[in-house]
Amino acid sequence: MTISLWGIAANAKAQVGEIREAMRLAQKAIDLADRNPTMDDIFISAAAFDYTVRGICRLALGLPDWRDDVERGLLTSRPPETSHIAAMVFKTAVGVYNGGLLADATAISQTAEALGISERSGDDFAFDSALLSHGIVLANAGGSHRADGLEALAGYREASIRHGYSKDAVRWADTEIAKEKARLGDVDGAIDMARRTFELFYA
Repeated sequence: MTISLWGIAANAKAQVGEIREAMRLAQKAIDLADRNPTMDDIFISAAAFDYTVRGICRLALGLPDWRDDVERGLLTSRPPETSHIAAMVFKTAVGVYNGGLLADATAISQTAEALGISERSGDDFAFDSALLSHGIVLANAGGSHRADGLEALAGYREASIRHGYSKDAVRWADTEIAKEKARLGDVDGAIDMARRTFELFYA
């Protein structure tokens, strides 16, 4: 298989919780890239995506050097490349979303920049993915950023349904919306949305 296909297989394994197998496949892709991480036939910077997947696997396993892999994925690719958008989404949607990284000023700036570049590229998937990343960061930054983050996530949710992304893609937005319902005191509404999100993902 090509470098890209090894990485795609690794991501598929990670998405269903087979973390050690996912990390093995990601490592295989990285080894194949060897000294030329930008050589591939699908993604422009395929190895960047592979480093990102390996980083997320390391996060799931509690290994401290996961941040280095995710940052390398970002630094060795450029928006609106698919590999760069994937790295940004994984960094925020997995890192910030699960409490592994802070939704700080740097994260806000990085995701805002990616969003602007993706919008100018005319690539709907790149833009929607960057919107998801920026929305998650803003929602978790709290304060005056929260409302903008929830608006961005609602926009991503609508785009996800309109463009026919995988059915579980809306879980990122719905989880944050459920958290906001709970914060505002709508506990029943939060539980209902969280339950539907769980069932959607694990059905």
